[in-house]
Amino acid sequence: MKTFPDPLNSPAHYTRSLSLRGHQLVALAGPAPRIRAFPFDNLVNLNIHSESNGSGGDRVSLVLFHGLSPTVRSLHLTLPNARPSEVFEFVCSFPLLEDLSLFAFGYSSVADRWTPPSTPPRLTGSLQLHNMDGGIDPITCRLLDLPNGLNFTKIVVSRDNDETDSKSITDLVSGCSNTLESLDVTDYFPGKFPSFPAPDRYLTTFPLHSDFSTAASFNLSTATKLKHLVFRCGRQNVQWITEALQTVESKTLQQITVWPDFNSFPLRIAEPYRQQWHDLDRLLIQFWDSHSIRPKVTYKAGVIRKDTREYAPGLLPELTERGLVDLVDCGR
Repeated sequence: MKTFPDPLNSPAHYTRSLSLRGHQLVALAGPAPRIRAFPFDNLVNLNIHSESNGSGGDRVSLVLFHGLSPTVRSLHLTLPNARPSEVFEFVCSFPLLEDLSLFAFGYSSVADRWTPPSTPPRLTGSLQLHNMDGGIDPITCRLLDLPNGLNFTKIVVSRDNDETDSKSITDLVSGCSNTLESLDVTDYFPGKFPSFPAPDRYLTTFPLHSDFSTAASFNLSTATKLKHLVFRCGRQNVQWITEALQTVESKTLQQITVWPDFNSFPLRIAEPYRQQWHDLDRLLIQFWDSHSIRPKVTYKAGVIRKDTREYAPGLLPELTERGLVDLVDCGR
């Protein structure tokens, strides 16, 4: 402030992207909020990340950052334990906001009321929802409450294999039915496999008793503008992908990508999981015949003993035999 006494000639005036993390947030949002002394007149990208948002002196108040710049178009927010109402009051303080990314939120059981604004932000770009301890429903409910509806063109979301999250995805897709072009869903399943390194003899004898095939699917029938679909999952559970694809009615679909985690635990794929892959194989053949869509299956080459190229002929026999599946190396 001493170096740049003229606010309009300060670095803040020319800043396009601002990232605030941890102790920086606490310092800037203290009793004398210095962040307000700088005119972020041309800010486009705002990233606020706090490792913890507990009670006491370390708690970050978003109120002090409300409307930090009227030109913000992209917001990335990571605040554990933040209340959904607090988050959305902050989000709605940026009238030109297009892209919204919310990460690592946990929700308390305290009643959390929120009144939607009469003039919500644009939200015409992308939406990302990840690592939600309470599921994505508290966020989607407030998004769907916005008076002007949703106009996202891309949604990237992770779910926890429960019916609530699946319904929320269906509601989001329906809410963006006239604009949604790309949907990327990661399916997180309960960790029933050991996380520690195990000897080879254990890997070959560990019983595949965990059944992830009951994960609820979601409905894509209302997304008439859908062009790109990406599914990320554990290799033991692809039934939900087949069920989701069966609801697709978009005539503009161009690409289907399946990203199975083959390398996380090198066990053989047994029935009924292999049958689920064969069902997906037949359905993807139908998409090729009807839309000429060449499916992509990603893999990480050589991470742990095996990679997708060794599994593909057995899991996707018809696609592999006809040379219709692209095995894409996504890097190490």
